[in-house]
Amino acid sequence: MAELSEQHGHNQDAGGGPDGETADPGSTQDRADRDGQQQKDFRSGGDDPADGIHVVSPPALCRDLSREIAGLLDPDQALRAARHRLSNDAEFATAGIVNMSALDLAAGAIRRDETVEIVLLLAFAGGYIDAYTWIIHGVMANAQTANLIFLWVYATAGDWAKAFHFVPPLLAFAAGIVIAAWLRRVAGERASAISTLLEILLLIAIGILHNRMPDLAGTLGISFVAAMQTAIFIKVEGVACSTAMITGNLRQAIEMAFVAAAGGAPLGTLRRSGIFFALCAVFGLGAAMGAFATKAIPDLALGLPVVALLVVLLRCEASYQKVVQ
Repeated sequence: MAELSEQHGHNQDAGGGPDGETADPGSTQDRADRDGQQQKDFRSGGDDPADGIHVVSPPALCRDLSREIAGLLDPDQALRAARHRLSNDAEFATAGIVNMSALDLAAGAIRRDETVEIVLLLAFAGGYIDAYTWIIHGVMANAQTANLIFLWVYATAGDWAKAFHFVPPLLAFAAGIVIAAWLRRVAGERASAISTLLEILLLIAIGILHNRMPDLAGTLGISFVAAMQTAIFIKVEGVACSTAMITGNLRQAIEMAFVAAAGGAPLGTLRRSGIFFALCAVFGLGAAMGAFATKAIPDLALGLPVVALLVVLLRCEASYQKVVQ
């Protein structure tokens, strides 16, 4: 009996007491070292709160990100930096920030020719010029689909004179696309400003020489500048759009509205839907004003789109100078 009692006492000493907790100093020290290392890991991001968990508040994180973007002169580089930060920074997950677009955070990193103001002005000019060319020249400056349809409708009917009437705008549009692609290669960021300046100059020339030049010359010139606008200004806030026709814009507006209504849409979807609806509405407004002005004051009708394009040019240049400085 004494032996059993003595053995039981030894077992309790070895186990660290009745609860079986170890009393091994080495094991205790290892556990303390591990706890200390965990605390050190948690503190690596900054000051450690009282509960030992490091959490970065969303406002502070957004301010840090904004300061980083503000220090970058290149808008494209700023946007890439924001996307890289969002994709690799685990602190966003800790802060509970989800579905936040890099574009929304990188305010000021949007390309100057992709802002809503500029795209709406271009859509107004696009609708206006299309109405003008249809009334004056009987062709479409922007909608080459319509020109191609009319070409084959008259061709299949054997009316080749009318059919060939729609060939020049198609060829001028193709030439404008080639020049726009060349401009992007040689001018880079300045391509949007240069193409807008060329469009202004050609429209002024056509407006002044309206009664002195062949009908074909006006058709070629307007289709050429319309093609350059179509090829240079292709996005609004990073999303593909068109300032010369509404088919794709209308599709995107309706799709985004449906996604937003169905729920689970990414941040900013409803706003982008509104932008595309606005593009369609402004294009229609431009067409209506173009039709009215062309019938009322045909010799001065091109003055209004020239003013709109001049505002676009000034905005592009002002934004460019701000970026350079």
